Amino acid sequence: MSKGQTPEDRKLIEEIDRAVERLGEHFESVAIFATCRTEDGRGNTASYKRSVGNYYATRGMVHEWLERQKEVDRLDEQRRDRDEEE
Repeated sequence: MSKGQTPEDRKLIEEIDRAVERLGEHFESVAIFATCRTEDGRGNTASYKRSVGNYYATRGMVHEWLERQKEVDRLDEQRRDRDEEE
């Protein structure tokens, strides 16, 4: 177990690793980004990231997703502004 990892962290990481490996058998590139609340009682969030396969394909996929999210956010903001004007 790595420093600072709880048994629950290790269990989650192992589950993500299994999913990445399984999917990696069928796809050129797989990336999983997951978050969950910690059990520290302070409302913190833990994040877990794993990937396998073509690094450049993963970078391109993440870039495309971020650009799409920016566009969705822009359209949502326009919609809110329009609704406020009415």
